[in-house]
Amino acid sequence: MKTIIITGGRGLLATELTKQLLKSRNVYIVLISRHPERITKKQNLRISSLSQLMTDKDLTNRNYDALVHTAFSRSYDGRLLLSSLNYLEEVIYISKQIKLKSFINISSQSVYGNLKENDKLYNEASQIAPNDAYGIAKSLSEVLVNSLFENDSINYSNIRLASLLSHKEKSRFINKLVERAKNIEDLNVYGGKQEYSFIDVRDAADGIMSMIERNDKVWERIYNLGSGKVYSLYNLAEMVVEIAKNKYNKNIKINIIPSDNNCKIGMDTSLFKRDFSWLPKIDIKTSIINLFDDETINCC
Repeated sequence: MKTIIITGGRGLLATELTKQLLKSRNVYIVLISRHPERITKKQNLRISSLSQLMTDKDLTNRNYDALVHTAFSRSYDGRLLLSSLNYLEEVIYISKQIKLKSFINISSQSVYGNLKENDKLYNEASQIAPNDAYGIAKSLSEVLVNSLFENDSINYSNIRLASLLSHKEKSRFINKLVERAKNIEDLNVYGGKQEYSFIDVRDAADGIMSMIERNDKVWERIYNLGSGKVYSLYNLAEMVVEIAKNKYNKNIKINIIPSDNNCKIGMDTSLFKRDFSWLPKIDIKTSIINLFDDETINCC
């Protein structure tokens, strides 16, 4: 039986990863949360604070196969991002004190910034150029992990994750498009040529699980994890309109509003797929259909 630590216990990825790992029935999970009272207790699930890994006898005597660090502010507020980096440093310090085999830091495709005209998809060797506070903070999280685990016996990697698709991501533009379509409202699309890369949260959790299963091999220090595909904003709006037509038999218009936003984000994920014999199972259209269905992901 593998024993896994997951930080950010109530977060989107942590919740889905915990759910999928518990289904495997051959795992014991220590879920780190600042609000343990809000998480439902389950068999093979221990809800804990970070400090208890060092003080609780039941936890200190365990051998841990992996720690998956998902806890990080989604804000652009510098104070919150700095707090996230300080917390990561504390997690790494404790990781080095316990019996831990491998460490997975969830980073973001935001570290790359935007693709320039005619650029190929970013791969792990591409130069990073974050263009906002969140991307810079995620870049610094990788620097922390690489420097503090250097020359250590712990196997580690930074996972640059594509944007997560889930009905719980209410602030994401694609969720807002779906919400308007559900209300039979026209879709206002600013620009339309912008390109984005996504991964369904269920596929993201499945990818992380494939890493945990293969933590006996030495990982690369960086992996891109996503579908490997990019979609224009207008194409996504067209999918939303098509699905709404099939569901409600209503015609919804797409209103193109001029914009100079030329955002282009995309990653080459072939290295991750090769090293872990992994492929995404959920295509973008299925993910959008699930957004319409408001498919619930039960919290652990």
